[in-house]
Parts: sequence; structure tokens; C-alpha cells
Amino acid sequence: MQTRLRIPLLLAVLFLSVLLAGCSPIPSATPVPHTATISPPTIIPSHTSLIPPSPTFLALPIGMPIINDRPDDLYKTVFSIPVGENSVIQYRGGDNPNMEITGPNAIAVLPDGSFMIADLIANRLLHYDKTGYLLNTIDLYELGIVNVADLRIQGDMLFLLEISLNFSPPRYRVNQLSLTGILVATHDIPEGFHIENGLTGIAIDCEGQIVLEMAGGSDLYRLEDIQRNSDMTTVPNGYQCDNRIYQIINPGPQKPPAIVTNDVIYETQLTTGWGGFNILDMFGDGSFFVLREDVVNGQIIQVDLTVHYIGSDMVSQGVARAPIDEAYYYIMRDIAVTTQGDVFMLLPRHYSLDVIQLNFYREIEPLIPGSIPPEIAISISSP
Repeated sequence: MQTRLRIPLLLAVLFLSVLLAGCSPIPSATPVPHTATISPPTIIPSHTSLIPPSPTFLALPIGMPIINDRPDDLYKTVFSIPVGENSVIQYRGGDNPNMEITGPNAIAVLPDGSFMIADLIANRLLHYDKTGYLLNTIDLYELGIVNVADLRIQGDMLFLLEISLNFSPPRYRVNQLSLTGILVATHDIPEGFHIENGLTGIAIDCEGQIVLEMAGGSDLYRLEDIQRNSDMTTVPNGYQCDNRIYQIINPGPQKPPAIVTNDVIYETQLTTGWGGFNILDMFGDGSFFVLREDVVNGQIIQVDLTVHYIGSDMVSQGVARAPIDEAYYYIMRDIAVTTQGDVFMLLPRHYSLDVIQLNFYREIEPLIPGSIPPEIAISISSP
């Protein structure tokens, strides 16, 4: 079984393999070092918050997951799709030890709770209902789209990051589709924001703008801004929502990663100093989900990937752990959030492709004894 790695030392190798293969998925990655100056805050561990437990039997606000008090199972399986020669989905490279294993590489959740999966091998989108029944197939060749590297959804629109190195010049663009597969718009990505510059994915901010994720999300640039001005030094860097800019600070080893807003700083400690933050999704009320990646063992290399929910009150309220050690191969966009706050993961196994739902808890134990607990500390700047 291949263990998924998201550490900076692998970035160059992974990007090079994509360039040579031409049709391999674009891997997400732990952000490369990024320097910034932050005034030392007074840190308040989030688990000491006096916020009372939320009853799980009440209707929850939009964007808030169910937070359980006692850690139990990491996830529950929603459905499994068989994988094999006579199945809808096949993998590539599983029988060849010299070839990277690839297959479906992105997932999004539609407003009705159904799922859209990007199948890299057959160059198509697969639409499944909540039970795993295949509702529709969108052939991307018919739309002139080749090699979807990332998939996002906003309202009734799909956004597909297309990176195809088989064209001359290579094709970098974001395609906008209806949920039924009608091509609505195509947005070219300017030079200076390609793989060699650190492009790893896309996001959609609270205002519906396309955002380019550079270096695994360390840098976030609105596509509209860079189309007007490709000078990175003059383009706003960050995730914009409700007149706030959320900036990711992944400074490298021995320095804590941080998310900085107008008046709040979110920090975490890392076990070996390797890892970082990446904003997963954000809502108009100020709540958001963030990925925390922590390399917890430098010899056997284990990565603790956790999802943290920050409420509209700016407090870290819950955490879930993604079982990436169970994944058969590396997936680009394997986690998706609904507007109801449910978090789903696309988990490839040897003979099945599973859709699972992560369970959130108020706190969870470290991945291995001696590693740092997955917590986010919060400080509020003085006026």
C-alpha cells in the first residue's frame, strides 16, 4: 500500500513526475516555506474554551458539523464503488511497481447531497447519489476538457482545474460547468501561476471568485486579480470573505504555521516542524474548515491529517482525523465540505473506491504516543 505523503521535500519530485507523465493528477502538497512577520500573540488553547456543548439532537446552523464529546470511530462509510476490470472505475499502474497508481482524483458534494467524482483515467465526471447509485456520466472529451486536476463546486456551478501538458503550449485553465455538464465559461490561467510556480489546486471564495492555490494553499490569488496584473507582489494574497482576508503563513521547519485574519491569529505546533495549514472551505458567517498536516515521525514518516472547524465566534470547536494511511494511492482533492458542515472524503482502497464521512470530536488523541495533539491555538489582537 502506498502511504500518502504531503511534505515539502517531495514537492519537486511529484511535480516532475506530473510534467513527464502529462496525464497524471496534480498532487496536493504541504506548502513550501513562506516568510512573514507576525507579532508574538498570547496563545489561548482552544480546548479551554468555556463554550457549552452543542446538543446533537437539535437542528444545527448552516456550516456547523455535529461535534461529539467522546472520540470513537474516525469515520463512517457512506458507500463503496467496486474497482476492477468489469467495474465502472479502474485504476492505472497497480500491477506495475515502476508506475505511479492513479485513478479518480477529486470529489465535490452537490447541493442535494449527491456526489461528483472526477475520474482521471476515463476523463469524465461521475455523478452518484447518496447511496452510491450512478446517476449520470459527463464525458469531458466531448467538452474539449482534458486532465482535470481539481474539482470544486459553488451553488449550481462546477469548477474544473484543467492542466494538460500534452498541448503546445500546455493548457492551464478553469472550466465552469452546470451540474448537468453544460460548459458555461472557460478561464485561462496566466503564465507565472503554473505548476513550475507552485500551482496545486483551486478554491472558490465567499464571493464566488475563483482562487488559485499555490504551494498547497500557502498562497491564494484570485484568478480575476492576476488576469489584470500578473505581478505577485502587487496582487492581494489570501482568502477573501466578508471584508476579511485570511492569509496562510507556513514559515517552514521549527516555526508554527498560522492563519492570520484582520484581528485573529490561529496557530498550531508541529511534532517535527514539518507540515502546515490549508483552508478547506469557508462560509459567509465567518466560520471555516482548515486542514492541518503534521509529520509526526521522521523515520517511518507518518502524516497526521486533521480537519478543524472554526465557528463564527472564531473559536476552534471540533476536529476530525482523515484516515490517509488507509488510502491505496494519492488523491489531489480527497476532502469536500457541504454547506451543512458535513465533511466527506474520497478513500481509494485496493478493490473499491469509498466515500466516507468524517466524525468530529471536541478533541482527539495524538496519532502516535509522543506526538503533538492536533490542536489550534487562538489569539485576538489588541485594538
